Amino acid sequence: MRVAVKKRLGYDPFVEGAALSVRVELRELKGRLHGEARFERSGQAVGRRAMKADRGACPELVESLALAISLALDPDAVERPRAPQGARRDRELTTARIGLRRLPLVTVNAPQLAASVGDPRAVEWTHRGELGLWGRVGSSPESALGLALGWFGSGTRLGVGLGLRARLPSSGQVSDIRLETYGVAAAGRACLLGDGLEACLLMEMGAEHAQGEGLSDPDGAWSDAAAAGAQAVVELVRRDDWNVSAVAELLVPIIRQSYRADGRRLWESPAAGVAAGLRAGWSAR
Repeated sequence: MRVAVKKRLGYDPFVEGAALSVRVELRELKGRLHGEARFERSGQAVGRRAMKADRGACPELVESLALAISLALDPDAVERPRAPQGARRDRELTTARIGLRRLPLVTVNAPQLAASVGDPRAVEWTHRGELGLWGRVGSSPESALGLALGWFGSGTRLGVGLGLRARLPSSGQVSDIRLETYGVAAAGRACLLGDGLEACLLMEMGAEHAQGEGLSDPDGAWSDAAAAGAQAVVELVRRDDWNVSAVAELLVPIIRQSYRADGRRLWESPAAGVAAGLRAGWSAR
């Protein structure tokens, strides 16, 4: 593996006593080959590359891992003229460049990656399913819990997500009327990705149902709902294909909810709502 990385970069990036180390493991599991490169800086995990290949494709898996390690150490090496045989870059310069544009987790198929070696700008696209539990303040007369189910796709530094959200029924006293409300919505987000972090712009569109004795519509009524805002995500735990993250968001209503009874306004949603929760994700393989 060391020889393959040196050949790929055109110089030897490995030095004694470096702050960054890479550990490589190759194994067979359930009839397939699994390769993984883990990066550690001063004993702390900072990223990994995981790949799979069919049995018998070990050379391709080794070459693909060598490419992934090379790009993680020095993303521009593929486009830069190779150094003379045996030459070594300055140690401080190499250390400063280590880890640029690195993803915390990239999972690809080894033959597909090997086929993309000729294009250093090829994007490694990953997918994951998501299940979330959150609580929101400011979207109904009483704070409410919600559930979310969605999909998220990410490239090198950008990601997009789509999902369905359901705010569970809640009830609260507004003036002399007890309102019962719940809502459903479709949500989309566009994110800038970091190491275990996401900063996203968020859009939510759906409908809300309100019912209460004394409302202008005694059977309850559906009303449009829409909001836009920002979301921050911090990864808490990662285990193989699974991860758990903490999520916080701020939403500003585009369509403000309001409830009326006998011609008078009982309640109108505030200018902004905040939510926090947990999200579990599993990567598609």
